[in-house]
Amino acid sequence: MATAVFRYEPVISVNQEVLATLNAQEREEIAISCPGGLLHYDADSGLLEVDRNCQYSYDGEVQRKAQELGKPNLIRIEPRQDKFNFVIEGTGALPPEEIISQALGILQNKLELLKGELDLI
Repeated sequence: MATAVFRYEPVISVNQEVLATLNAQEREEIAISCPGGLLHYDADSGLLEVDRNCQYSYDGEVQRKAQELGKPNLIRIEPRQDKFNFVIEGTGALPPEEIISQALGILQNKLELLKGELDLI
């Protein structure tokens, strides 16, 4: 048994003009509102930086926090249509690499069967 997760990589942009209207505590609140460490608030520079965008789960938490602070246009997050992350988690019986290899072999066999059926039409 394995779990597979497909997720588009996000494009994350912080509206610097709106960010400038927030105080340090509000910036920190925005940073910690997003699970997974997506954002980092640098107290020295005052910047809100994207730390690990591949970890973002499209849960909307950071947008809800921005809305709560009255700054709905602070952060824009959209899925990138040309790049995604595909994660395989195994149970330990097989390493993830072997799971992928076997799955691709099964897919290849099924595509060959389909091609054979289409050739008969």
